[in-house]
Amino acid sequence: HKCSAQGAEGARLEYDIVLGERRLSEPRRKAAYDAALRSAQQAYEAMIKAAQEETAAENRGAGKAAAQPSQPHDRNVGKRLGKYQLLEKVAVSSTGPVYKAQHQASGAVVSLKMLKPSAAQKAEVLKRFQREFKVTRQLSHPNLVAGFDLAEDGGIHYLSMEYVGGADLNQILKQHGSLPVEGVMEFMVAAAEGLAYLHGQGIYLRNIKPENLFVNHRGQIKISNLILAKLDDEGAMADGENLTQQGQMLGSVDFLAPEQAADASSIAGRA
Repeated sequence: HKCSAQGAEGARLEYDIVLGERRLSEPRRKAAYDAALRSAQQAYEAMIKAAQEETAAENRGAGKAAAQPSQPHDRNVGKRLGKYQLLEKVAVSSTGPVYKAQHQASGAVVSLKMLKPSAAQKAEVLKRFQREFKVTRQLSHPNLVAGFDLAEDGGIHYLSMEYVGGADLNQILKQHGSLPVEGVMEFMVAAAEGLAYLHGQGIYLRNIKPENLFVNHRGQIKISNLILAKLDDEGAMADGENLTQQGQMLGSVDFLAPEQAADASSIAGRA
């Protein structure tokens, strides 16, 4: 609850309020709570406004990106990969970078998730990457990132996905600190709805964490990164192969349910 207070004194006052301690009279308690809530809401609105301005600036500069790369130090920016031109690196994962890119024929802006060559040499990683596309192209939900295209060019495997913009929750927390309770509740309800949809399709993410929850410029949550997803019906995929061995641990250690750490092959929605 301290997340919606500004400064140690505000945090102490709200801490007292939440615990129900009678250190303040009721009018002072309400005034302190209202002040903390206003301050938190202002921080939340400032975060959303900053994301909107950033996205607007990106859209204005998208047409110039090919001639004037936004990140000159990145030798890939401005190059073509298959049907796409790379505009800007937006993220890096353990399996490879993610670029903002533009489809040459339509002009559509997408995210290109690339599999670095060292990762592609590992059969399991490549199969999971291909399966992520097979899963995402079958899904349709406002809180999930959609998949469009899977291809390979010059030995580079890449997945074309919906471009979300904005930032992931981990970046937002680092830049703005803790978020107001009301905003967090909205985010978590949206994430839960996306997960519930996946579970209804027999798909279990196995990698839910702040880095995989993106907030777009409208303040909407998008769940991304289904590369570790478990399927109830593995036979529904083209390869029909179960990639997770019994007793195998998958996921990010800080966010694992204990039963997933013990055996990622047997978990369901509760984990």
